[in-house]
Amino acid sequence: MKRLLKALLVICTLVLFSCGGGSSSSPKHPYAGTFTTQDSIKFELKNDSTALISFPNGKTYDSTWKIVKNDDQEWVNIEFLGNQEYFYLQENNIYHSRRDMDHKHLPNKVTYQD
Repeated sequence: MKRLLKALLVICTLVLFSCGGGSSSSPKHPYAGTFTTQDSIKFELKNDSTALISFPNGKTYDSTWKIVKNDDQEWVNIEFLGNQEYFYLQENNIYHSRRDMDHKHLPNKVTYQD
């Protein structure tokens, strides 16, 4: 009977850890943080892949973001108004299209806050 209880205890512990019960903090994404563009748009990229976009006129927008890896490139897509690929963040610049990003055309420099 004691062996059965120990086995059940071990199994329950393993299940809890595999479900995330053993960790209280989410992993830090390398792009997570707060930054502002040259035209004063503020982005807050959170560890849970949600974002808050704040515009100079005081309006805000709840968004999502994701890391994209393709061949030897990596960037972040930030959703806006239902378009999952509205903003492209790469190397401290925001672009409005993949083509602009690939050709480094019309970059909007971002500055991260500490």
